[in-house]
Amino acid sequence: MRTHCHAYVAKSSINGFGVFAARSLSVGSFIEVGITIPVSFDSIDVYRLAWTDDMDCIATGCLLMYNHSDEPNVSLVRDIENRTITVVALRDIVKDEELTFRYACGPWW
Repeated sequence: MRTHCHAYVAKSSINGFGVFAARSLSVGSFIEVGITIPVSFDSIDVYRLAWTDDMDCIATGCLLMYNHSDEPNVSLVRDIENRTITVVALRDIVKDEELTFRYACGPWW
């Protein structure tokens, strides 16, 4: 599993804090992998991501800091078996650009 992160957290003009590119990235570039901790729907009351039809998850890494955009520049790729979410560039991204994903994307969000 890749563990290097090509992103950092800083103040955002979108909302509070956000995640930014630590270097220029080309479309399809790996940005980070966040380990997830699956939890039942009613077991914990914190920010969590939808995981499967009957479970949510708590994510690690910068995953909880990405802001929403209707025109996102990254995608989240879920790996149920390995309990990870990989962040991948949807287009070329310049160094220090804020990284965003669409919160309403996919059937698992």
